Amino acid sequence: MVKHLVGKFLLALALHSGFSGVPLKQSVPLMLSGQFDAYTTYHVLNNCPYEHCWEVNPILKPFASTPLIFPAIAAGDSFVLAGGHDLLPGHPRIRAAIIYGFVGLHVWCGLHNLKMASQGEQYGN
Repeated sequence: MVKHLVGKFLLALALHSGFSGVPLKQSVPLMLSGQFDAYTTYHVLNNCPYEHCWEVNPILKPFASTPLIFPAIAAGDSFVLAGGHDLLPGHPRIRAAIIYGFVGLHVWCGLHNLKMASQGEQYGN
């Protein structure tokens, strides 16, 4: 499992490498939290503890239960980084707030997925 996560993180970091103006202290947490969210989503959807599990995000629905969710989320995070860098070049604090907002969203979604998985295991599903 750790080997796969490291590979996914390196892929995500490679996608980021083209955006040289974004500090690593912003891009690394975004990429790591995105891959955490992707891994927990993939795990819960493929080992669904309930009768029906689904992805709520309509953009990710086609990728959610396949390994393509990892590069899809990494690409989305790369667009956030590139867009923040291009659209807000003179506003580093606003750009950082947007990026850390996405980090919080990924962490919240990942923890929600873990909660669903643990509730399913607790009730024997």
